[in-house]
Amino acid sequence: AKQPSVIDFLDTLLSTEDIEISLAEIEIEPGSRIDGITIKKANQLYQFEALVVSIIEKGHKVTVSQVSASTLIKAGHKLIVVGVIDQIQKLSELAIN
Repeated sequence: AKQPSVIDFLDTLLSTEDIEISLAEIEIEPGSRIDGITIKKANQLYQFEALVVSIIEKGHKVTVSQVSASTLIKAGHKLIVVGVIDQIQKLSELAIN
């Protein structure tokens, strides 16, 4: 299932300085504002607008886990997100206690 367009897009995304979109890992701290709520609720409350593409559970290796609006964000999770720098910064601030 090769998808060269996807690979080209990611190469461009991660190597072009003109594009402000980034890929980031954000760890959720216990008691943070988004600990214990769904992705949908967190975005409704705080409008962070970054796209959560995967969640890595504490103690697990990197896996691609399916996320949806109803996915619960928990302390210890690492969110893999895509967004512009401001969106990622806002979500990072929400993830700390």
